[in-house]
Amino acid sequence: MDTHQTQSPPSKSISKSILIRGFSFIALAIIVMAAVWFYMINENQKHIEEILEEQEETKAVFTMREAAYQRTLGLSRMALMEDEFDQDEEYIKIKEQAGKFIAAREKFTSLIDAKKFPKEFAIWNDLVPAIRDGQYWQGIALNFLLEGKKEQALSMLLNEAMPAQNRVMTKLTALLKAQQNYTESRVEGTSQQNKTGLYIMGALAAWAIIWCLFIATYTIKRTTKTEQSLRSAQLKAQDADNQKSQFLANMSHEIRTPLTAIIGFSETLIEEEKSDDWKSYLHSIIRNGKHLHQLINDILDLSKIEANQLSIEQIPVSPCQILSEIESLMGERARNKGLHFEISGKYPIPKLITSDPTRLKQIIINLCGNAIKFTAEGRVSLKTHYEKESNLLYFDVEDSGIGMNQDQLANLFKPFSQADASTTRKFGGTGLGLYISKQLSEKLGGALSAESLEGVGSRFTVYVDAGDISQSEWVNSKDEAQTISSSLQSNANVPTLKGKILLAEDNPDNQRLISMHIRKTGAEVEVVENGKLAVERGADDSFDLILMDMQMPIMGGIEAISKLREKNCTTPIATLTANAMKEDALESEAAGANDFLTKPIDRHAFYTVLTRYLSPSSVNAQHTSDTPPPHASTATPVRTSDIPAPRDEYLDDIGDLIENYVRQLPETSYRIERLLSAKEWGELKSEIHQLKGTGGAFGFPEITDQCINIEKEMLKKDFDAASSLITNLNATCMNIVDAKAS
Repeated sequence: MDTHQTQSPPSKSISKSILIRGFSFIALAIIVMAAVWFYMINENQKHIEEILEEQEETKAVFTMREAAYQRTLGLSRMALMEDEFDQDEEYIKIKEQAGKFIAAREKFTSLIDAKKFPKEFAIWNDLVPAIRDGQYWQGIALNFLLEGKKEQALSMLLNEAMPAQNRVMTKLTALLKAQQNYTESRVEGTSQQNKTGLYIMGALAAWAIIWCLFIATYTIKRTTKTEQSLRSAQLKAQDADNQKSQFLANMSHEIRTPLTAIIGFSETLIEEEKSDDWKSYLHSIIRNGKHLHQLINDILDLSKIEANQLSIEQIPVSPCQILSEIESLMGERARNKGLHFEISGKYPIPKLITSDPTRLKQIIINLCGNAIKFTAEGRVSLKTHYEKESNLLYFDVEDSGIGMNQDQLANLFKPFSQADASTTRKFGGTGLGLYISKQLSEKLGGALSAESLEGVGSRFTVYVDAGDISQSEWVNSKDEAQTISSSLQSNANVPTLKGKILLAEDNPDNQRLISMHIRKTGAEVEVVENGKLAVERGADDSFDLILMDMQMPIMGGIEAISKLREKNCTTPIATLTANAMKEDALESEAAGANDFLTKPIDRHAFYTVLTRYLSPSSVNAQHTSDTPPPHASTATPVRTSDIPAPRDEYLDDIGDLIENYVRQLPETSYRIERLLSAKEWGELKSEIHQLKGTGGAFGFPEITDQCINIEKEMLKKDFDAASSLITNLNATCMNIVDAKAS
């Protein structure tokens, strides 16, 4: 038998052996690389989570340090102040810093792990007595200040409180250094682990490539189709890897930038303990810490947008309400920075549009926030208008900030991008806000664009589809927009309650307004116009709650509360006042009041107090403006002769109340002018105080603001300045009357 005919061809056997061995080794290399890769991912995720947790601990320590420093500084300033009002303001700030310190301390103690961080835990145990010592001496110094003993307070601050505080700051610095060292060691360990894993994968990849080349060369004729498939898969893998690498590079930059600032300023604070720039350094650390937090939130939004999983609502939206909320959120931030913030509109605009209120407000807040951040001085304005032809609602945010050139504008709406690197270093930010805003605007049927001139300022324009507005009414003026906003606010979040309330209030407008708010809950209300009547009616404990104005004729609220408590009246009492000073709250509490409410009425706080003392009810509390509530006949309110006909007694519509209020403004202005001419300063002060409490409540905050300024001048006995301001106030009142009439 011919043996050559019974044996397999050598080339076929060798080819089969090479293929089996080669692909086996490649498969093993891929498995090992995959295992190493998944291990690295898992370990890196653990390290990142641990590092983020350590950053939370570090932020808590920084907060404690800042709060302790500000509290000591506030005590020093308070000791040097002569004006009691300034001392009160400083006292409030000191209390705020104490609250921040306590919150940060509780957060830190909840995170610290004695087994995991023995060194930090030991430092903390040494720090606790020092903190107590510092708080003890600071408390004594504060008591001296509150008692007016400034010399003893200064002596206590210099000899005891300051040294104790220095010990606390030294130990906090040591704690920060220990946390920094631990974080650096973790980062270094993670980096080394990544390098080792990459070396292993690189070696395995090199061997795999060698085998692939050898096999491809030897079996090219037999594996053409397979080779093509492998090449196609390899290109896809490379593309995915490039995208991953780009994303990781951007993320690395965004994380390293604030970390560099945090670590750098921390080292500076350690090295320059007596530096005058501590506050600036700490603000930079806090700002960059917030940057890291915002980066995570933005990435979550970005991931939803990219995965097309971001849901958009289509519900009725009030542009007036949106603008009012923006004013509340962003106006104060701008004014605190010394900027002029203005919201205006080109009317008419729809009263209601169909859109997503949350996302629309998110876009505008981001644009206004950027404008405020990049504007050092000047103005920030928000303007709106409606284009009927395209059914689009426009919002323009303009500022007088740093501006941008054309190259910077070209990269403005890219993810992880800002104008340039120096912008990120100076102002912070994730670089995702404008990208997300642009995507959201497109999902709302619109777009976002920007115009800018370097050194002059920028204008961002966002427009959204107004949706179906066929049934919508129109807003024709700013005053009408404010009225609508107030009306919407007054109709929201009204609890359903049962019970009986005694309202002691001498101002007829406030009687109507507060009674309206109460009746909307379903509760009964009885009105008296002075403290003497409140004592007579409230002494029998037949009410569930007494609302007591502090300043009334015949008998004021404080005296009335004291007399009620002397008669063993146990009914809960909440004071109402246009004065929001700390002394008023303390005086109210000392007299026996249970709660303290300010004017103009904050509806959220007002209904919170009512809910606290009244029982919930399943009966719908809403009533029309023309029909008295079912319980109205049981109440026997006492009213002044100035209150109009009985129908006004049950006005439940804020619009009717506002119209009634405006109708009375000319008479109020005349009364103020007459008192001013007669130089009846006492009665004039009372009249201004009444007007201050009603202006903002009826949607005219400019009246309240002007009355506050007049009261300040009258308190200083600068009657010439007060007279000038009163002239402006009367002009404002008449302008409101004329605007309503037109």
